[in-house]
Amino acid sequence: MKRWKLILNVFILFLVTGLTIYYLIKSNLLTNISVILEVAWYKLIFLFGLVIIFFWLESAIIYTSIKRFNNTAKFKDGMGSYLIGNLGSNVTPWKAGHFPFMAYFYSRKKYSLEETLTIFADNHLVYSTTLSILYSCMMIVAIIFNFNLTISDKNIPLFLITLFGVLSNIAYLLGIIILIKNKKIQEWILKLQILFTKKFRKKVDIGEYEKEKRLQMVSYEKCFKCYTKNFKSYFKPTMFYFLAMIINYGLPYFIYLALSGSNFDFIEYCYFFMLIQAMKYVSNIIPVPGGSGVTEFCFIIVYQAVMTDTYVGSCLLIWRLLTYFIFIVIDFIYFLIFNSKNQVEDIKKLKEN
Repeated sequence: MKRWKLILNVFILFLVTGLTIYYLIKSNLLTNISVILEVAWYKLIFLFGLVIIFFWLESAIIYTSIKRFNNTAKFKDGMGSYLIGNLGSNVTPWKAGHFPFMAYFYSRKKYSLEETLTIFADNHLVYSTTLSILYSCMMIVAIIFNFNLTISDKNIPLFLITLFGVLSNIAYLLGIIILIKNKKIQEWILKLQILFTKKFRKKVDIGEYEKEKRLQMVSYEKCFKCYTKNFKSYFKPTMFYFLAMIINYGLPYFIYLALSGSNFDFIEYCYFFMLIQAMKYVSNIIPVPGGSGVTEFCFIIVYQAVMTDTYVGSCLLIWRLLTYFIFIVIDFIYFLIFNSKNQVEDIKKLKEN
């Protein structure tokens, strides 16, 4: 990403965040945040611990993919890849903003383009497989208990939200299998991509673009063969991602329990899980850096009915602090350290030559 675009995205991020905080204060949604001070310290430590575990699990999944194709990889490579990728998601307006940042990380680590694409492909096989199973389980719960999301007196069946998640992930997996197995369809899709790129992305080098897309398919073929022949090796990262999602999508519920003093209820947890799934689908559509503003408004709309004004503002504040603001600071600090180390190494190599 060009420097001026990055600066513009950061400016928009701060502007929208400031306006969102102003709105929340003016609408009295943050008037009850004093309840945070009443939460027992060990509950806050527990919540922070969940975020640390989530970070470790995500790093472990990436590390597993790197290690599968590079025996010299270290766990810190998985951590670094996640932090820099997360920075990309937080300062760019697109859901896939982490990809170019992660690609930058791998390029600085001397990974080839094929190795980078293979890591991405391996990660996605794990993610889509896990989400297909997890969302299917949640869909069954939604149907049995007739869960609905109520917005402006209108009921939206939550099984539709989970069904969309199931179908989109299964479609992704089936699409990859079809492309791998059928070279004619693969070539047809590639020609369409090149045609689209020539028309709408005229500054892109078509030769390099075609090379990248062909390498991408080679990477998927490589990962798919590895997945089918050595399925057991994918069990651990699949379980890691399953647990990571349980924590990530369940965090608003755990925060609510800490604030309200209520006891854990599995069915209630599933309901909160589906609410954040619905919220993320909406917030990901609108291109704002880090989802700032959009995420907060969606959170309030979705959770206000179940939490009431007493807890929704405080829950939002803790949730965004734990999942966004703390991480964006850590991501940025790591990015600066990573860049400075690489620059020092580059200078040393120039002096040696």
